Amino acid sequence: MFQAILKKYAAFEALYGRFEGRHKALMLHRAFCEVCIEPSRLARMIDNHLPLDVRHHDIPVLRPAEAALDGFCIMHLSDLHLHKNNPAGITRLKDKVRSLSVDLTAATGDFGKGQGTEEDSDDLARDIASALDETTSRHGIHVSLGNHDHPSLGEAFRRVGIHCLESQAIKISHNNRHIILGGFHPAYTRKTPSPRICPLTGQEDLFGIMLCHYNGPYAQWTADHGYRLYLTGHTHGPQIARHYHRGMGDKDKLEGLWFCDEMAGFTTKGVGTSLYPFRLGNRAEVSLLTLRMARPGLVPT
Repeated sequence: MFQAILKKYAAFEALYGRFEGRHKALMLHRAFCEVCIEPSRLARMIDNHLPLDVRHHDIPVLRPAEAALDGFCIMHLSDLHLHKNNPAGITRLKDKVRSLSVDLTAATGDFGKGQGTEEDSDDLARDIASALDETTSRHGIHVSLGNHDHPSLGEAFRRVGIHCLESQAIKISHNNRHIILGGFHPAYTRKTPSPRICPLTGQEDLFGIMLCHYNGPYAQWTADHGYRLYLTGHTHGPQIARHYHRGMGDKDKLEGLWFCDEMAGFTTKGVGTSLYPFRLGNRAEVSLLTLRMARPGLVPT
C-alpha cells in the first residue's frame, strides 16, 4: 500500500520543476490533488514518513561575563503541524528525541493542523507531552504559540506541565547565572509589544532568550531591549527550497543562525509540513543549539 502511495508522491514531486513564479505553492497544491486518488489520506502517510533530522548548531553569542553559560544546550522545536488522532506522527518525533538530554526545551508554535477547538487543544497538548516525556530537559519545556494554534492551547499545555509563555517572561538559573525566558503571543505579533515582556536593557547580569513564532516583527524590538537570543520558526526552512513569499518574514532570517545587532537569532526548519505534505530540498529537523563564546569581531562587546 505505502509503496503505491510513494509512487504517486514521486510523480507529484517530478512536477516541481515545471512551476515558476509567485503562485508556485497554489499550483503545486492543485497538482498534488490531481495526481493523488486520496489526498487527505496520502497527506498523513507522507507526513509520518518524512525524514526528520537532529542537527547540532553552535550559537556564538556569549560575552566573557557569560562564560558560565558556555555549553548550555537548547532543544528547539517548531511547526510540528500534527494531524489529529495520529499516533504515528507522535512516534516519529518521540523516536528522534527520546534519548536526548538538554538543558532546556523550547518550542515556537504551530503545534497542530489549523486552530481546531478547545477539545482539540487538550488532545494536542497531551500528544506533545507524550512525545517529549522521555527527553531529559533540566529546566523543563517552554513554548510560545503560533498562528495555527487555538487560544486555549496555552492553558491546555499548562495542565500537562508545559510552560506556555503568552507575552510574558520568567527567570531560570543555570550555573549561578540568571536567564530571562520570554515569549510573544501571536495576537501581538503585528502590534505593540506587550508590557509584560521584561526589558533587559542595561542589565548585564541577565541573559535573555525570546521565543516567538515569527522571525520578522519583533527581532529588532527584542534586540533593542537587551535580549541576547531569539528563537523562531514559521518559515519551514522554507518547506520548498528557494520558495519565498512575504508571509515568511525577513528574507535574511528564513533559516539557521542570523544576527540583529548584538542579539543572535535562530530560525529552525521545523518538524512538520503545512498546506502540502512534503518538503523539497529542505529536510525537517529538531535543532540542538549550544551556546558558545562569541567569535572576535562577530558580535559587539
